[in-house]
Amino acid sequence: MKIKKGNNINKKVLKRSVVLEPVFSSILYKIPVIHKKESNFKLDLQRLKRILINSCEQCGRTDLMEIELLNDVKEYLNLYPNSIIIDFSNNLLENSLHVESFLVGPEGGFSKKERELFEKNKIFGLKSQNILKSQTAVLGVCAKILL
Repeated sequence: MKIKKGNNINKKVLKRSVVLEPVFSSILYKIPVIHKKESNFKLDLQRLKRILINSCEQCGRTDLMEIELLNDVKEYLNLYPNSIIIDFSNNLLENSLHVESFLVGPEGGFSKKERELFEKNKIFGLKSQNILKSQTAVLGVCAKILL
């Protein structure tokens, strides 16, 4: 996961805290390091907490979203067994579906091994002609839930 100032995880936390989620779960994927700067990456949880506090103040939210860092998809599914999976699927996510939690994969999608863990009836896609970045897919799912 590429992390730098103004990075994707900061944006994901900020956008999701404004929308509706009480918990932000992030699976730290182990991907090859492309740039030397990325090999020294350390997640700045204090910075993320400041982002959350400022976001809550701006949108009027009274409770601070929790941040969970998980090791893999299996751990996520054990914690959230009723979660739906957002992936490439003709089974489109409908507004009427009750969603407690959802999992969006990393850029490039889930691995074959991860897909084997999913129950087929819990995999949903979004109606889009484009392949979405993971942070855009998260906002799409939140919009479906809210509207």
